[in-house]
Parts: sequence; C-alpha cells; structure tokens
Amino acid sequence: MDNQTQLQGTQNKADLQRDYRQKERLAFRNLLGALNEVERTNARSRREILKRATECLRRLGQEQDDLQKQLEVLPNNATGAGSFQPEAIILSDEDFWWLQSYLAQWQHPCEWPEGSGGL
Repeated sequence: MDNQTQLQGTQNKADLQRDYRQKERLAFRNLLGALNEVERTNARSRREILKRATECLRRLGQEQDDLQKQLEVLPNNATGAGSFQPEAIILSDEDFWWLQSYLAQWQHPCEWPEGSGGL
C-alpha cells in the first residue's frame, strides 16, 4: 500500500468519524429539545441529558401504568379489565419524517466512541 492510498484511507476514516460525531451532536440536541418539551431541564453534558431522559421515560411509564390501572377499575368500562387496547398514534407527515430521521441516526446506540466530544 503506497503513502497516497494510506492517506486517503486515513482521510476517509476521519471524514466518517466527523460525520458520525456531527450526527451524534444533532441527536443529542434533538433529545434535549424533546426533553425540554416535557420538562424544563438545564442538563448540559451528554450524561446529564441521558440521565434526565431516562428518569423522564421511567416517570412517564409509571404514569401510564397508573392511568391503565385507573381505567381498569372504572365502572361501565366497555373494554373490561385486562383487555384495554390503546388507540393508534397518528402522526402528521412532518412528525413522522422527524421521528424516522431521528431513529435512523441511532443504528448502534450503545456503541458510542469514547471521548466523542460535547454537544
């Protein structure tokens, strides 16, 4: 392998890493924005953002469970206990596009490189 080929390979890898870091920064900004829609937070680091988002998801899950239990004990509940079927979530085209592009960024969410930089 000559020097030019090695240089191109190194440059290509650097370009790929830069693109990955840029997508990752954008994804964290989007996550922080979504989190701020649910609860105001002053999280600055990626660790704080992930911690707050995890707490928020757990709290929302608990709230959903609590609401589910309340629904099951309501008198005259047409669906009956244990047979509740949630309605489909209907997204606008814009929301669907955003969600689809957001999820596409996370092919391997548990394999973030060490020291990949800040937001």
